[in-house]
Formats: sequence, C-alpha cells, structure tokens
Amino acid sequence: MRFASRFAAALAGVALLTLATAHAQDQQCAAGCGQAKAACIKTARLAKLGCKLDCRANGAPADTGACLRGCTATLRDALRGSCRNDLETCLGTCTPTSPDTTTANADAACRGDCGGALGGCARDVGAGIRACVATCATASDRRSCLEDCSTAAHADADDCATTFQGCAGACDGPTPPAPPAPSCESADAPACGGSCPTTNQQCTATAAGRCACGAASAQ
Repeated sequence: MRFASRFAAALAGVALLTLATAHAQDQQCAAGCGQAKAACIKTARLAKLGCKLDCRANGAPADTGACLRGCTATLRDALRGSCRNDLETCLGTCTPTSPDTTTANADAACRGDCGGALGGCARDVGAGIRACVATCATASDRRSCLEDCSTAAHADADDCATTFQGCAGACDGPTPPAPPAPSCESADAPACGGSCPTTNQQCTATAAGRCACGAASAQ
C-alpha cells in the first residue's frame, strides 16, 4: 500500500511538472506575442509622427488642425484594429492543436520556442525604430527620413509575423493523408468491384448504372 501511495504521488508530481512546463511554454509564446504588439504600437506611433510632419509641411494652414486630428485617428484605428487583431491571432497560434497529451506537450514546447524567437525579432524591430528615428534627427529632410523608417519597420514586423506563423505551423507535424473513399460509391467503378463497410454486403450495379453496397446474394 505504501508503494502504491508513493507511486500515485510520483504520478501526481509528474502531472504537475508537465502542467507547469506546458504553462511556462505557453507563457513564453504569449510573451513573444506581447513583444510583437509593442513593436506594432511603436510602428504605428512612428507613422503618426511622419503624418503630423507631413500635415505641417504640405497642408494649408487652415487645414492643419483637421489633418493632425486625422493622424491621431489613424493611430487609434491601428492600435484598436491591426495591433489588437494581430495579438489575438498570435495568441491563438500559441495553443497546441493535438488532443494527445504527449504530442501537445511537444507542440507547446515547439510553439514556445517560436514565441521566444518572435519576441527577439520584435525587440530588434523596436531597436531599429529607435536607431532610425535618432538618425532622422539630423537629416536634411526629416519627414522623408521618418517615412523611410516607418516603411522599413512595417516590413520588418511583417517578416517577424510571417516567420512566426511558419515556425508554429511546422510544430503540428505532417498531416496524415486522408483515407481513400470507398470505390463502390464511385461512378468511376463500372465493374462494381469495390469494398463495402460490412462483410454481409456486396458492391453491385444499380438500375441507374452506378455502384452501391447492398445485401450479398445467396450463393
């Protein structure tokens, strides 16, 4: 009995360790998604800065206020729209798809690694934005410089997301091929030589010239 109790306790400990490991891996993936959202916000704010400079440089004085408000509205839409939607999609990708516990744990570990790589990539995007903006401070055409920074940041962030999705997709492993459809139900089997679900059925021709499973004829 004591051995059985120790064995049960050991199993419980393994189960708790497995859950804790899976939770940590989920957290790692979620943290990467959070870093990606932070990069999205920085990119959107950079676009707003370029938009405001464009309003002041090219807009009519009477329209400057409305133009600036439009820049703010665009930023708000980006934060509520693309940045939020991208975060939800990313977090959904962190969830293992396999119902099998062993496979799901391996899947979670894989997705955790993908999330960690995403976080590093997103941090690089943020660092690139800061460095680019600092360079623009002394540029002869600051507005054009910031626009180039914004374009590059968007491209880099998209690359991070695409790489993450590809990485997470590979965690599922190969998809097993679908079983072939019974040839008896196919019009492409005029000889009606296909198999049937049960042994007391036979694949025979119907009056419509097709093949169907029916009761086997007595021999």
